Amino acid sequence: MNFIRKIVLYVSLALPIILIGKVTFAQLQFVENKGQWDNRVNFKSDISTGAIFLQRNGFSVVLHNTDDLKKFSDHMHGHLNTDSNYSIAKTSNSRLVLPNNDNYVIHSHAYRVNFLGASKNVEAQPDKALDSYNNYFIGNDKSKWKGGCKIYQGVTYANIYPNIDVRYYTDAGTLKYDLIVHPGGNIDNIALRYEGVDKLEIKNKELVIGTS
Repeated sequence: MNFIRKIVLYVSLALPIILIGKVTFAQLQFVENKGQWDNRVNFKSDISTGAIFLQRNGFSVVLHNTDDLKKFSDHMHGHLNTDSNYSIAKTSNSRLVLPNNDNYVIHSHAYRVNFLGASKNVEAQPDKALDSYNNYFIGNDKSKWKGGCKIYQGVTYANIYPNIDVRYYTDAGTLKYDLIVHPGGNIDNIALRYEGVDKLEIKNKELVIGTS
């Protein structure tokens, strides 16, 4: 299902205007994609129950069922002194196959938020780089092995619309995205399409996203 959230604000100011959206997660770090993930992804943030992927014209969220994760974690803790290798069969849900042939299905839900009509000249500008970095040496395909992947605390996509930027960051455990409207930017251009959600509703002047 597709849903469109239209942001409309009428103002006449000479200074930038900032519109703020937020989704509550733990403190996030944005890891650059150097080829270890799908090339449509620019940055990835891991959260305790899934992941967030930043893309040039929006972002995607993957959420795993917390009860499924707990059952799997409890089982794995009972096998810490044994071979804990497992494989994942990629289906609509993640199926974890353990060494003793037990099967654990982790039900997941993914949705995507697109900026409709976004510019093709968007420029990603990460900021607040950490001193540390991530290495990804997973699987047998060495072409997917990537090292020295930088980690940032914020990412700005400049000119998502003409004279309008979007910046992603976290503050007190909340993922926020600021829409920064510079002089000459047209707020009427801003529209967000939600794809893959079960329900959208407004509660206490906030958008609530329903998933399975």
